[in-house]
Amino acid sequence: RRIASANVVDGRFGLTAVQRQALDFIATRIALDGVSPSYREIAAALRVCGKSTVHRIVRALAERGYVRHLSRSRSIRLVEPDSP
Repeated sequence: RRIASANVVDGRFGLTAVQRQALDFIATRIALDGVSPSYREIAAALRVCGKSTVHRIVRALAERGYVRHLSRSRSIRLVEPDSP
């Protein structure tokens, strides 16, 4: 049941429920700690198994223009709405 509901797209943002939760978690952690969370921390917050699942979620967020991700630890950055 949880998997089916996770695939529902939120029309306001063009994100699935899990992608929206991930984006909210990333934004909150950056605001509170000044650094982005690790893939393990995101996985624990979303209650998903494995870093590969988180990688797919972060990649989807990057493809939709919500985050930028470099190939190093804790390098997820939020993209400002007016940024190209």
